[in-house]
Amino acid sequence: MRGAFALLSLLAGGAAQARFAPALDVPYRLVRVQEHHDDRDGVRRFESERRIVFTRRGDGYLARMTLIATQDSRSGSDYAMLATALNGRAIDVELDRGGHLLRIRDLDAIWARLRAAIGTAATRDDLRLPLWRVHDAATTAQRVQVVAGVLSMVLAPDDTGRRPGSRTVTLPPVGAVQPPLSMNGTETVRVSGRRVSVTVSAAGKDGGTAISLARSSVVDRRSGLVTQQHDDQRVDAGVVGERHVNRDVTRLTFFPAVS
Repeated sequence: MRGAFALLSLLAGGAAQARFAPALDVPYRLVRVQEHHDDRDGVRRFESERRIVFTRRGDGYLARMTLIATQDSRSGSDYAMLATALNGRAIDVELDRGGHLLRIRDLDAIWARLRAAIGTAATRDDLRLPLWRVHDAATTAQRVQVVAGVLSMVLAPDDTGRRPGSRTVTLPPVGAVQPPLSMNGTETVRVSGRRVSVTVSAAGKDGGTAISLARSSVVDRRSGLVTQQHDDQRVDAGVVGERHVNRDVTRLTFFPAVS
């Protein structure tokens, strides 16, 4: 009977179990650098750094995330002013034992601070009121994405058991592309020791709008965390009879801080 079970496991692919085991009570550094290329407005660069500490919480984990630095290549920007709502304030994110996000503590209070920051950053009603309408209409899922989306990007327990190979994928609509476009493409997985490398190349088109994404990420099999990720997204759209191209190149690195 034991031999039959082993054979069935082999025939089924025998994928390893997902694993999540971050270093506990040790600060990690999460650095995100985004370059936005606009064929009408040039290049703009955003940088942010967060400190994240994982601790045990019952049968799961608590990730305490603190934004410690932000920078915008455009001086006096609203981006920097909005960042003050979160800068230096710890955000506690509860995870289950498998490393999946459960909830953000005090999300309503965090969202209220962001609303107040919009009022400070956007001094004119024609700017402030539309931003407040978007803010106030956000669903819980959208709030979680805004507040902790960058943390979700480095949680990859389900990738630790991936096997090498390629498959076709369909990615959901991303960003603020209008109309919302899903993308079809190929995902390739490579495994080398503790490293799982995942690359994705996908594209979508609807009428005069085309979007493409090239993504590569590296997952540490022992911890279930993404250690680095590189995204290159391009949007080619027609606006009022003209063609415009926007490109976002985003680099993410995640590693234990060196004392």
